[in-house]
Amino acid sequence: MIKKTGILVAILFMAISMSVSAATLDEILAEGKEKMDAINSATSDVTMAFRVEIEGQIMEMNGSGKTYYMKENDTEYTRSDMSINMEIPGMGEMAQKMTNIAEGDKQLLLMEMMGMKMAMKDQDEENPYDVHLTNHLADLVDDNILTVMDDSAVEDQSVYVIKVVPKVDTNDEMYGVQLLYISKDTGFPVKIEIMDDKEVKLGEINIQNIKTNVDIEKSLFDLTIPEDHMEIDPGSLSGMM
Repeated sequence: MIKKTGILVAILFMAISMSVSAATLDEILAEGKEKMDAINSATSDVTMAFRVEIEGQIMEMNGSGKTYYMKENDTEYTRSDMSINMEIPGMGEMAQKMTNIAEGDKQLLLMEMMGMKMAMKDQDEENPYDVHLTNHLADLVDDNILTVMDDSAVEDQSVYVIKVVPKVDTNDEMYGVQLLYISKDTGFPVKIEIMDDKEVKLGEINIQNIKTNVDIEKSLFDLTIPEDHMEIDPGSLSGMM
């Protein structure tokens, strides 16, 4: 799985035209840092839709929610609240609620599914349902090949398009390649396309109604496990997924 992205949201920006972008990767990285330095908080609405074949069976997933971002004293705080409906072969429909909270490198994942409420702290594996607003494009450089693609537009927004491919075989047939569509105006992603290792599209995440430098209660990023949630081993995340 691509480091620091999963289905997550890694941050960038993009443009409109059918020609190759005139901007280089280094210029996009520098531009993104400059834009993010001017943003202390942000919120957005998120929708996602995936259709994945697993061992000949089709699994469909649709979700929606909200994301939050705040920066204080050089520490980044993120939160995503997602409601997800899955159609699983042999099991029918399953509804889940997922909340991902991070303070720097510290993480908390809260899940509600099948009548259970569970929590995991500082899991090593990435949650494929995590969508957050941050600028981690620079973190992808070491472990991935980043290619600046043709400029484009998403709902009349000029965006940069960057293709992210792992440098080494991840042994993960899912989530092998990503296309990141990054707003030139805000530096935040507005769309992420997820593909398998053969570059067949599995689904996409859309990020809308981005509002920057808004008031956000810091309590949203509290890493305390709620009393009605059972803490489970972080290593069990892949099995749960």
